Amino acid sequence: MIPANFRKILLFVLLQFLVFSINAEEKINFYTEKGTGAYLDEKNHLTGYAVEVVREMIRRAATKDEIELVPWARGYETVLTKPNTAIFSMIRNKEREHLFKWVGPLNPTKFVFIARKDSHYKFKSVDDAKTVRKIGCYQGDAREKLLIEKGFSNLECIAKEVPNQNNLKKLKFTRIDLWITSRDDLLDTCKELKFDPNEFEEVLLLEVVYTNIGFHISTSDSVIKKWQSTLDQMKRDGTYVKIMKQFNVDKYMWAL
Repeated sequence: MIPANFRKILLFVLLQFLVFSINAEEKINFYTEKGTGAYLDEKNHLTGYAVEVVREMIRRAATKDEIELVPWARGYETVLTKPNTAIFSMIRNKEREHLFKWVGPLNPTKFVFIARKDSHYKFKSVDDAKTVRKIGCYQGDAREKLLIEKGFSNLECIAKEVPNQNNLKKLKFTRIDLWITSRDDLLDTCKELKFDPNEFEEVLLLEVVYTNIGFHISTSDSVIKKWQSTLDQMKRDGTYVKIMKQFNVDKYMWAL
């Protein structure tokens, strides 16, 4: 016969172990890459509108989840293969749909072709862009995959850790004719390189897409529901808009 006091102590220990196990199981390592929504400020502090949205979600969930800045390919491969991981901001498309579980949207973004203004391109359709010599893109990125799906064969893709900077340099010095990117990435990269953004222009819209958080496929539906509910509540109570305004994000990039 186990004494009543000992049973209480044993029950307390088991409950604490259960709580610890649940928290440990649900701890998520979030990965992101450097961009307009995620960057290191002058104090080497990770910030940006996407980072601060996810950070607030973590705060509300009262978890010990962490956000780490990594090259996209490394983060993507990790979340494909390792449970309790997630990556943002990721385009949700047909190819990726069943590889991850999703929370979002974080924001819409426009995929556009950028050219030097002195190129004087006048494109009427996406197919017109197939006639140029070279289009700069990021290897493994959703934009590269979308162009391949549309039959483009004139792509020059970069696999390095700073593809935006390298592509914009190539465009400036006419080593490529077009760069497939987004408006916010163009402005941010011009700022990083101290290039005049007025030297470049959008010549064609490819597609409007939505970014999300992609979680490892083994993540439980209850965990996904919790994170989605948290993001939805942030949009309802004004926190999401407050963060967007804090970072001067154009309204077309708000996902309400």
